Amino acid sequence: MTAELTPPIALVPGQRYLAKLQLTGLEAMFATTGAVRDKLATLGFHDVSVWNSNPPARFPDRSSYPDGSTFWAQGTYAGPPQQRIVPRQVKRVWIDTAPTRGAPSVAQTSRVPGIRLPTAPSGIAVAAVLGALGVAGIVTIMATRRSGYPPH
Repeated sequence: MTAELTPPIALVPGQRYLAKLQLTGLEAMFATTGAVRDKLATLGFHDVSVWNSNPPARFPDRSSYPDGSTFWAQGTYAGPPQQRIVPRQVKRVWIDTAPTRGAPSVAQTSRVPGIRLPTAPSGIAVAAVLGALGVAGIVTIMATRRSGYPPH
């Protein structure tokens, strides 16, 4: 699900945006998806993906412009909150309101502040985290009980 924005665009850290761009003239002749991605990175976006044909279905407008080159981009804003006038090449902008794929659920995150585990923590994974925090005695007991090692 998306919501279209009108200029000036309010950029919010952590928000994922979708954009449709039209490049013309020399820009169109020399533009690549990599160059567009790099430009968006310099503007404070990360996890940027760019297409010059067949954008994913989540883009509300997948039609190409008849003049110049059409690019579609998505990225997550990581800069400071700000209002921004979009460059002339950016024709449409949407906030991507769909949840990010692969985002861990509460059950998949550790209870240790600042440390996130990619999957539900096993005894060994928790032992590794606790070991890194300097509680070696508890870790040894926990790892031994969870793994069955050493054999009794």
